[in-house]
Amino acid sequence: MKGSKQTKIIIAVVAVFFVVAIGLIATGKIKLSDMMGNTAQGRYTCPAGYVLNGTKCTRTIIVCPSGSVKSGNQCIKKITNYTCPTGYTYYSGGTCRKVSGYTYTCPTGWKKSGTNRCVKNATKIAQCPSGWSNYGTSGVQCATAATAKQSYVCSSGGTLSGKNCIKDATKSISYKCSSGTLSGNSCIKTIGYNQTCPAGFVRSGSTTCRKSATARYTYTCPSGWTKYGSSGMQCIKNANLTTTYSCAQGQLKGSMCIQANKAQRYTCSNGQLSGTSCIINATQQPKYQVIGATATTKTQVVVPSKRYQTIKATRR
Repeated sequence: MKGSKQTKIIIAVVAVFFVVAIGLIATGKIKLSDMMGNTAQGRYTCPAGYVLNGTKCTRTIIVCPSGSVKSGNQCIKKITNYTCPTGYTYYSGGTCRKVSGYTYTCPTGWKKSGTNRCVKNATKIAQCPSGWSNYGTSGVQCATAATAKQSYVCSSGGTLSGKNCIKDATKSISYKCSSGTLSGNSCIKTIGYNQTCPAGFVRSGSTTCRKSATARYTYTCPSGWTKYGSSGMQCIKNANLTTTYSCAQGQLKGSMCIQANKAQRYTCSNGQLSGTSCIINATQQPKYQVIGATATTKTQVVVPSKRYQTIKATRR
């Protein structure tokens, strides 16, 4: 009975121990690994700010976005707003501005006239008749297209026939003997003193007979020409098409007719003609009055990003 009583006491103590341990684990005051005898927790240590995880130490690093600064575990960003008085608009660099007036400028070659106009001399040009236009830089000449006429010519010889040139081919002659020896345009045959000349030959010496050689004619064309006609005694090639110009009035210059005209007028390539002057509006540029803007700054919490750093734990 005594032994049974002691057993019950031991069981009761163990039960109380486990109830207390479960309560401590549930409240986070003790880890289960400590209860199970995790010896690594006792053999390794980490620097301040790191958490031991087995044989390694880990810490969380807070990274703030650009334009913000770290404050504890948060990132803080300062935002500045600028306001301007009535009539002003925000410009830049903490300043406000408003239009206080205007300046007027003229392009190169123009002069200012009055407050907001520019003036320069108009260009004097000839007063050209109908169908004519101004020509050159003198301002007194007019031009129109010359009358064009196309025709065919034989620039390399020959006679024009429609759109072709025709001329005689170059004639050349050669001689041939069917019997005897060719000598110039004759055929020569040698015989004995008492012999007579063959048929067609006549004696031309004590031992020589002669007759006219057979003439053969050939016709050739120059380079670029071809034979023409059934006889082949002519040559042909395309005629050259040329354009000539003429003027009913004025002087021919290339393909234009030019004439002087004393009557003149004024013109403007830019702006409006007024008498002998050209007038345009000057370029308007605003003038500004600049003052400092009113700045108000507020603080805004921004979400940081996190990265983790792991190092080896120090063995005790």
